[in-house]
Amino acid sequence: MLIANGASEPGQAVWRQTVSVVPETAYTFSFCAAGVDPAPSGASLQALVEGVAVGTPLTVNSTPGAWTCNSVTWVSGSATTATVSIVDANTAVTNNDYALDHVTLTSCQLTLPR
Repeated sequence: MLIANGASEPGQAVWRQTVSVVPETAYTFSFCAAGVDPAPSGASLQALVEGVAVGTPLTVNSTPGAWTCNSVTWVSGSATTATVSIVDANTAVTNNDYALDHVTLTSCQLTLPR
């Protein structure tokens, strides 16, 4: 588990990792977050793959210890590595603290429309 103090500048990754991926494979990028301060956290966590936002941001529950999870799907295309990251879109200096846990990137089956 990672306890984070929200970034005061936009675009700063609170978590980032470069991983090996299989080309032309679908992946699910998931993470969970919880507020750690009784004041509303206001954290808005966005998943990025190769610096591009994927899915919708996760609004962190302001109740301390109340976990909320987010999951997005990404297709690797021709890539053999990917940098996945999480950024906090809220740059408030106060009441923007949260815990981050269960960060995973797993391959999945994706049914494409015909």
